[in-house]
Amino acid sequence: MESPTVENIKIFFAIITALFLTKTITNPSLVKNKIKNFLSSTYTSPKKTIITPTFVHPTIQFPTPHLFPKKTPTSFPTSFPSPSPTFYIFPSLSPKPTKAFPTATSTPNFTCPSFSNENYDTTSVLVKNPQPLSSRRDLTLPPLIPVSVTLSLIEGEIADPDPKVPRFSSIFSPKRVPRFLAAYKAEGEVRGPYPPEVEILEVETTPGEPLRFPQTGYDIGGGNAAMVLNANDDKITFKITREDNVVYGYTLYFEGVCLDKNLEALYQKLNQEGRNYLPAIKVGQIFGWAKKESLKIALRDTGTFLDLRLVDRATGESVWK
Repeated sequence: MESPTVENIKIFFAIITALFLTKTITNPSLVKNKIKNFLSSTYTSPKKTIITPTFVHPTIQFPTPHLFPKKTPTSFPTSFPSPSPTFYIFPSLSPKPTKAFPTATSTPNFTCPSFSNENYDTTSVLVKNPQPLSSRRDLTLPPLIPVSVTLSLIEGEIADPDPKVPRFSSIFSPKRVPRFLAAYKAEGEVRGPYPPEVEILEVETTPGEPLRFPQTGYDIGGGNAAMVLNANDDKITFKITREDNVVYGYTLYFEGVCLDKNLEALYQKLNQEGRNYLPAIKVGQIFGWAKKESLKIALRDTGTFLDLRLVDRATGESVWK
């Protein structure tokens, strides 16, 4: 059996414990502070550094604006008042790179074709020419003398307009009156009392464009419109009869042509065989292609060169109609 002193100590601690528990229940913050003070006296925690984020607002720079006035509206004969001019503000923009395009003066590369799909008839020569080819001046254009004249269609008087005359606009496809580049006279030509101002024209072409025999109302036989008097180098000469001369009928000259190979070969063959037959061509049939940017053309009527610029004032007839 325990002594009275030990029993009293137990009772004392029981009372103290009861009081502590009573304080904890009735005022827990007081006990919490006691414990916190006790712990802080025995342990010091490291200080925490709180980093406050700093926001930097970026500065946005805009291009300097330009002022563009709106165009003043066009005045109309009405009673409506014209609005006041207004201004629009646009940011200054760097110009976009300009895409390069070929200029109108650029020349496309063109090589004369070395083959042909064309077929040409032959026709018999009704009147042969006794002169040797080396002395004939009528097979090609003679030396040219440049002349300064108006390079456009001009009105005048045609003594006897021919509705069957070759229409040079149909050389091209589609038909057109080309730009006239230069004018010439034939050197050493025998002329009448009223010679034309221009005898040979140089016209604008596109290298490689096809050249066709022009429309005409004449037929030399077999549905053919003309006979080939010469086809050599870049020159070709046609006759709208079956006579091997330029005395009667129309004679057409072209210089600056990539000749059709079949037509050129046929001419060379028949020429070497004595010119009893020569090649024939139909209206609209290709005889070659424009070799460069220009083409020289000329037309004889019964030996006389005609001015291809002339448009008859009374009838409107011309070789370009």
